[in-house]
Amino acid sequence: MKRLIFIMVMLITFTSQAQFNWFEWNQDEEFLLNVWVDPTFTDKGEQYGIGVTKELGGGWVSAEISYYGALEPYYLDLVGSGGANFHLFRNDAVKYYVGGRLGWIHRGDGYSPHALMGVTGGFDIKINDIIRGFPDVRLGLRYWGDFRTDQHEDFLGGTDDNQWRDNVGGVVTFPLN
Repeated sequence: MKRLIFIMVMLITFTSQAQFNWFEWNQDEEFLLNVWVDPTFTDKGEQYGIGVTKELGGGWVSAEISYYGALEPYYLDLVGSGGANFHLFRNDAVKYYVGGRLGWIHRGDGYSPHALMGVTGGFDIKINDIIRGFPDVRLGLRYWGDFRTDQHEDFLGGTDDNQWRDNVGGVVTFPLN
């Protein structure tokens, strides 16, 4: 709940300051392919994911799937996300975004699916706006925190204290239109 309140306070702060020159809603409408790796998932390895995003002016929606095979049983999630995206300081080479996540978790344990909900935020940098002639690729960093209902199960090693899972991953984005 604290994370959701934090994201909402950030969003309200940015939208209330929209009349100043340093803030601008994203005006691009693009269809994007995202690929990411999360090295913070566990000490045993990385979580890999792929997704599609539709940018809708100042907002975005996405569908994503990610896999982590080093856990026993394995972990697979399917998540829908949405939120706001914007630029700061009149620089459209860097896009920032915040939003919410909702989805389900599949574990290879026969007790699936489990629900998840959470928040996300991050930034993308258009490399070809910085290095002329470079392909239209964006590099970014993303945070997402999820309340995962699969963590309360004793046989999965969870407790009620660790149902929130914080992740940070590197993202590579390719425009599809």
